[in-house]
Amino acid sequence: MSHQVTIKDIARELGVSPSTVSRALKDHPDISAATKLQVRELVENCRDELVDGPHIQTEKEILAEQNYFESNQKVLFQFLDYLSALLP
Repeated sequence: MSHQVTIKDIARELGVSPSTVSRALKDHPDISAATKLQVRELVENCRDELVDGPHIQTEKEILAEQNYFESNQKVLFQFLDYLSALLP
């Protein structure tokens, strides 16, 4: 049985911080192309080794999750603005 690979595992393997791995997966402009490539290659290699399937989110999944939370945040702020307009 394989274990769930985490960002910390990837970071430890590459000798970088977990935040660097996270930003590389999100294609952050401050992360070098070489580091992004190393992270993505290691992630793909880990996917192949996992018996239970992939456990690391793909960039597309991360962006979809971010869009979901940003969308909900906008709705929440609109609702709060509406409520504050009702208060004396």
